[in-house]
Amino acid sequence: MPPPSSSTPAVDAATRARRAFECAADDARANDLDAMFAARAIPTNLRDECGNTLLHVACVNDALECAKVIARRCVYASHPPERGYLTSQNADGETAGDAAAVGGAERCARWLGSLGVGRDDRAADRRNRSRGGRKSGEATPM
Repeated sequence: MPPPSSSTPAVDAATRARRAFECAADDARANDLDAMFAARAIPTNLRDECGNTLLHVACVNDALECAKVIARRCVYASHPPERGYLTSQNADGETAGDAAAVGGAERCARWLGSLGVGRDDRAADRRNRSRGGRKSGEATPM
């Protein structure tokens, strides 16, 4: 069978998106993720089927180098910076800071805190109340 010709369609958008999310979860692939952004192979507003941004995925996996690439490309590449991206919520109302805190991703949680964003305790309280739970910081009955 002959090799594919140069007229073969490029990798489709769904495949590029899947690769981007795989890269975002693994600090060893931060350079690959950066190259995808540089080549404009993926949009900065990319989300998965659960509404997670690339930053959500990086933070839940404590992939700090990937999170920094994502912030540089999706937040600080525009003037003024698109800081709303840092607090974007997924379908469950969770921000990347929430994902980092819940997943125990300490490096990403600290880094987001240094940017002035982090876990949204109000959102966590709303989710807990809707599930019949307690507010953050509420004492456990004895």
